Amino acid sequence: MLIPLEWWPYIWLGVIVISAVIEFSTASLVSIWVTGGALVGLVLSLFNVDPVIQIIVVLVISLVCMFTLRKIVFNRFTKNQKEQNVGLEFLNGKKLTLLTPVTKTELGTAKINGVVWQIATQNGEEIEAGEVVKPVSIQGNVITVIK
Repeated sequence: MLIPLEWWPYIWLGVIVISAVIEFSTASLVSIWVTGGALVGLVLSLFNVDPVIQIIVVLVISLVCMFTLRKIVFNRFTKNQKEQNVGLEFLNGKKLTLLTPVTKTELGTAKINGVVWQIATQNGEEIEAGEVVKPVSIQGNVITVIK
Protein backbone atom coordinates (compact mmCIF):
# COMPACT_ATOMS: atom_id res chain seq x y z
CA MET A 1 0.00 0.00 0.00
CA LEU A 2 1.23 3.53 -0.70
CA ILE A 3 0.24 4.94 2.69
CA PRO A 4 2.47 3.83 5.59
CA LEU A 5 0.78 1.63 8.17
CA GLU A 6 1.50 4.08 11.02
CA TRP A 7 -0.53 6.82 9.29
CA TRP A 8 -3.83 4.90 9.33
CA PRO A 9 -4.86 5.81 12.88
CA TYR A 10 -4.58 9.48 11.91
CA ILE A 11 -6.52 8.90 8.70
CA TRP A 12 -9.36 7.26 10.65
CA LEU A 13 -9.31 10.07 13.21
CA GLY A 14 -9.67 12.54 10.35
CA VAL A 15 -12.59 10.58 8.89
CA ILE A 16 -14.24 10.46 12.33
CA VAL A 17 -13.92 14.22 12.83
CA ILE A 18 -15.03 15.15 9.31
CA SER A 19 -18.03 12.79 9.28
CA ALA A 20 -19.08 13.93 12.77
CA VAL A 21 -18.91 17.59 11.72
CA ILE A 22 -20.96 16.83 8.61
CA GLU A 23 -23.54 14.96 10.69
CA PHE A 24 -23.85 17.73 13.25
CA SER A 25 -24.30 20.31 10.51
CA THR A 26 -26.88 18.31 8.55
CA ALA A 27 -28.50 16.00 11.13
CA SER A 28 -29.43 13.60 8.34
CA LEU A 29 -28.35 10.40 10.14
CA VAL A 30 -26.07 9.39 7.27
CA SER A 31 -22.59 10.55 8.21
CA ILE A 32 -22.92 9.23 11.76
CA TRP A 33 -22.66 5.66 10.46
CA VAL A 34 -19.41 6.53 8.68
CA THR A 35 -18.19 7.86 12.02
CA GLY A 36 -18.99 4.52 13.65
CA GLY A 37 -17.31 2.59 10.86
CA ALA A 38 -14.24 4.81 11.05
CA LEU A 39 -14.07 4.22 14.79
CA VAL A 40 -13.80 0.49 14.10
CA GLY A 41 -11.17 1.28 11.45
CA LEU A 42 -9.22 3.25 14.05
CA VAL A 43 -9.24 0.29 16.43
CA LEU A 44 -8.14 -2.06 13.64
CA SER A 45 -5.34 0.32 12.65
CA LEU A 46 -4.05 0.34 16.25
CA PHE A 47 -3.64 -3.43 15.95
CA ASN A 48 -1.76 -3.01 12.62
CA VAL A 49 -4.43 -4.78 10.57
CA ASP A 50 -3.84 -4.59 6.81
CA PRO A 51 -5.27 -1.28 5.49
CA VAL A 52 -7.25 -3.07 2.77
CA ILE A 53 -9.02 -5.09 5.47
CA GLN A 54 -9.58 -1.88 7.47
CA ILE A 55 -11.22 -0.17 4.49
CA ILE A 56 -13.44 -3.17 3.73
CA VAL A 57 -14.56 -3.49 7.35
CA VAL A 58 -15.27 0.26 7.61
CA LEU A 59 -17.33 0.24 4.41
CA VAL A 60 -19.29 -2.87 5.42
CA ILE A 61 -20.03 -1.59 8.95
CA SER A 62 -20.98 1.88 7.70
CA LEU A 63 -23.31 0.57 5.00
CA VAL A 64 -24.93 -2.08 7.18
CA CYS A 65 -25.57 0.44 9.95
CA MET A 66 -26.82 3.04 7.50
CA PHE A 67 -29.33 0.73 5.86
CA THR A 68 -30.48 -1.11 8.99
CA LEU A 69 -30.28 1.37 11.85
CA ARG A 70 -30.97 4.73 10.19
CA LYS A 71 -34.72 4.22 9.89
CA ILE A 72 -35.00 2.77 13.41
CA VAL A 73 -33.08 5.66 14.97
CA PHE A 74 -34.85 8.29 12.86
CA ASN A 75 -38.27 6.92 13.85
CA ARG A 76 -37.22 6.78 17.50
CA PHE A 77 -36.20 10.44 17.53
CA THR A 78 -39.24 11.70 15.64
CA LYS A 79 -41.89 9.48 17.27
CA ASN A 80 -42.53 11.82 20.20
CA GLN A 81 -42.56 15.04 18.24
CA LYS A 82 -45.98 16.62 17.91
CA GLU A 83 -47.25 17.20 14.44
CA GLN A 84 -47.08 20.87 13.65
CA ASN A 85 -49.33 22.48 11.13
CA VAL A 86 -47.17 24.60 8.91
CA GLY A 87 -49.92 25.64 6.58
CA LEU A 88 -52.60 28.25 6.91
CA GLU A 89 -54.90 25.88 8.80
CA PHE A 90 -53.10 26.50 12.12
CA LEU A 91 -54.45 30.06 12.09
CA ASN A 92 -58.09 28.84 12.00
CA GLY A 93 -59.46 32.04 10.52
CA LYS A 94 -57.74 34.23 13.11
CA LYS A 95 -57.40 37.94 12.64
CA LEU A 96 -53.92 39.31 13.30
CA THR A 97 -52.94 42.65 14.74
CA LEU A 98 -49.78 44.09 13.23
CA LEU A 99 -46.98 44.91 15.68
CA THR A 100 -45.00 46.85 13.06
CA PRO A 101 -46.18 48.39 9.80
CA VAL A 102 -45.96 46.70 6.42
CA THR A 103 -44.41 49.00 3.82
CA LYS A 104 -43.45 48.57 0.18
CA THR A 105 -39.86 47.89 1.21
CA GLU A 106 -40.18 46.20 4.60
CA LEU A 107 -42.14 43.32 6.07
CA GLY A 108 -44.24 43.92 9.15
CA THR A 109 -44.61 41.63 12.14
CA ALA A 110 -47.42 40.03 14.14
CA LYS A 111 -47.35 37.76 17.17
CA ILE A 112 -49.17 34.44 16.90
CA ASN A 113 -49.22 32.04 19.87
CA GLY A 114 -46.21 33.82 21.36
CA VAL A 115 -44.15 33.66 18.15
CA VAL A 116 -43.39 36.73 16.06
CA TRP A 117 -44.02 36.18 12.35
CA GLN A 118 -43.07 38.32 9.38
CA ILE A 119 -46.03 39.78 7.53
CA ALA A 120 -46.37 40.81 3.87
CA THR A 121 -49.41 42.09 2.02
CA GLN A 122 -50.94 40.26 -0.89
CA ASN A 123 -51.07 43.23 -3.25
CA GLY A 124 -48.17 45.31 -1.90
CA GLU A 125 -50.31 47.81 -0.01
CA GLU A 126 -48.98 49.50 3.11
CA ILE A 127 -50.66 48.77 6.44
CA GLU A 128 -49.98 50.58 9.70
CA ALA A 129 -49.04 48.94 13.00
CA GLY A 130 -52.07 48.11 15.16
CA GLU A 131 -54.37 47.37 12.22
CA VAL A 132 -56.19 44.05 12.06
CA VAL A 133 -55.50 41.87 9.03
CA LYS A 134 -56.60 38.47 7.72
CA PRO A 135 -54.01 35.83 6.70
CA VAL A 136 -54.41 34.38 3.20
CA SER A 137 -51.24 32.30 2.73
CA ILE A 138 -47.96 31.23 4.30
CA GLN A 139 -44.68 30.84 2.48
CA GLY A 140 -41.69 29.94 4.63
CA ASN A 141 -41.81 32.18 7.69
CA VAL A 142 -43.82 34.95 6.01
CA ILE A 143 -47.58 35.20 6.31
CA THR A 144 -49.30 37.06 3.49
CA VAL A 145 -52.32 39.07 4.64
CA ILE A 146 -55.15 41.25 3.36
CA LYS A 147 -56.79 44.18 5.16
